[in-house]
Amino acid sequence: MTPAPEGELHQGMIRVPNHLIGAQQHTNARHVLEKLLAENVERWLAWYKQRGWELNSRPKVKGPYNPPTPRPGMESGEGEVKWYFVKARFKRSSPLYIRLDDYLELDRLAKLHGISFDGDGAQAEPIGDGPHDPMEFAEARRQRLGIQRKDYLFGGQDDRDKE
Repeated sequence: MTPAPEGELHQGMIRVPNHLIGAQQHTNARHVLEKLLAENVERWLAWYKQRGWELNSRPKVKGPYNPPTPRPGMESGEGEVKWYFVKARFKRSSPLYIRLDDYLELDRLAKLHGISFDGDGAQAEPIGDGPHDPMEFAEARRQRLGIQRKDYLFGGQDDRDKE
């Protein structure tokens, strides 16, 4: 797998008590909210850094959002909070290695399904330009591959096309 040059998008969630939501500028509650968000984002970035990821974009915090409402008869475990979401792109700071057994199993499964790790990926069958009838395309593919309708019938079923 080739990593994307812009990095992988990761998302985190921050729970904020309701009494901090909507605080006026230049108040203690607003400073507490901004500090809470900044500390959580820093902790989130440190967590990814420990696991071998480095930041590739500026984190974006969006919110507040209401947590999902619980189903009838279920208690909400969230209490009086709102959710903020933080998104950022990360790249691996070093190559990620897998064990030989895992690679051999992936290689076996790839060969079983006709996938090559060395190429550019699986090539889709060209459908052609313009609109097409999917039934005609499927029938042409079945004929090209030599697949018979009787191969799809279960035991005891008759072929409906004969009528």
